[in-house]
Amino acid sequence: MVNRPLFSPRGFLLRALVITVVYALAHFAGLREYTTFLSGTVSPGADPHTTVVLGVVYLALYFAWTLGVPILLLAAGLFWAADTWLSPPAAASGPVPKEPGATN
Repeated sequence: MVNRPLFSPRGFLLRALVITVVYALAHFAGLREYTTFLSGTVSPGADPHTTVVLGVVYLALYFAWTLGVPILLLAAGLFWAADTWLSPPAAASGPVPKEPGATN
């Protein structure tokens, strides 16, 4: 199994993608209709408990998508830029010269 740290540009992009896919699935499944509980009404054909639960799920996904995804994308870009520009240059491929007087 490949070790991919979550605190990396790739990890941030992966989380943003997962949030986007889950939000899109909830949106296309029609969960937006259940946010009517905010105005004190119940969705037609649904009981109040279902309306509140699905409405809260949709709102959590909505806020994660509108607030979390842009933050994750900006963090991934900044993290990638910092890794690229601030990392030390690659070591030469040849052998490392020994110090004078070294025994090994």
